[in-house]
Amino acid sequence: MSDVTAFELFDELAPSLQSIMGADTYARLRLALDHVEFATAVEIVRRIETAP
Repeated sequence: MSDVTAFELFDELAPSLQSIMGADTYARLRLALDHVEFATAVEIVRRIETAP
């Protein structure tokens, strides 16, 4: 999968992601991806995965 395809998929899934992770977390994830801060994006997703 190319980087462009990954960003297109992320945009397609945006409404679902926002409802799952909440507006604040989604905004932080979007900002990290927009700034190509993949390590930060991974940390955000990992926190979501381990949340109770």
